[in-house]
Amino acid sequence: MNFVGKAFVLLILIMSLVFMSFSIVVYATHRNWRDAVTNPKAEPGKPLGLKPQMEQEAALYLQLNAQAKKLREDLAREKAFKEQAVAVLESERDIYKAELDKVKTEQVDWQKQLTDASTAAQKANENLAARDAQLAKLSDEHLKVIGDYETQFKKAVESTEQWQQAQAEADRLKALNVQLTDQVAKARLVLRRYGVNEESVAMAASTIKLDGVVLASSANGLIEISLGSDDGIERGLKLEVYRQTAGRSKYLGRVEVLQTMPDKSVAKVIPEFRQGIIERDDRVATRLN
Repeated sequence: MNFVGKAFVLLILIMSLVFMSFSIVVYATHRNWRDAVTNPKAEPGKPLGLKPQMEQEAALYLQLNAQAKKLREDLAREKAFKEQAVAVLESERDIYKAELDKVKTEQVDWQKQLTDASTAAQKANENLAARDAQLAKLSDEHLKVIGDYETQFKKAVESTEQWQQAQAEADRLKALNVQLTDQVAKARLVLRRYGVNEESVAMAASTIKLDGVVLASSANGLIEISLGSDDGIERGLKLEVYRQTAGRSKYLGRVEVLQTMPDKSVAKVIPEFRQGIIERDDRVATRLN
């Protein structure tokens, strides 16, 4: 064999070794694609086939799709329920808003009425204070007039004769008699109209004790008391005056009513019964216990 033949034999040997290596590599890397696609069960060295995996994925997809559909239906129901609840709440909100507006309107009206009432009350208090001041002033003037009248009357009595005094007293008594007769007639008419017995009224009036206070006193023996014609005080009535101190009573004297007003009267101290100086806030009563 020549050199060329030997070269070809060597080349064939080398190529055989190369192809044998390729065959070993191909065999080592060979994969059963059928098992890879259709293997129904995963085993060590044999994973689950692609077809079963696709079937599992398809089943999972259908399951997830069903769950998604159910969730969409639940979401739709929840959304409808929410919209219904929102509609109800909005309706209630409108009702409450209307009621709130009504309450606010009523509050404004009540606030206005309260303001008007407060203004009227303040004005009434001012008028009352003014009337009290005027009444106090008139009371002082009245006491002064009574004092001046008493002084002038004393001077007139001292400067006139006894016959004139008797005549004046007789005229006064006549006028008083006419006045009392008219008052008695009117009182009897009222009592008869209401069916009241005159004897029972007289008996009840004699047993009632009226108790008041001295509002003012003067040096000329005149005092002002808190009992008036509305309390049953009449001109000529005798009242007892006493002072209450430390739980004890001190008798001060007796007074005679000269003039009556609805809520107060003016009286004169009877000298023979005087046992002390009568002052403001002393007590006065129709009778003593």
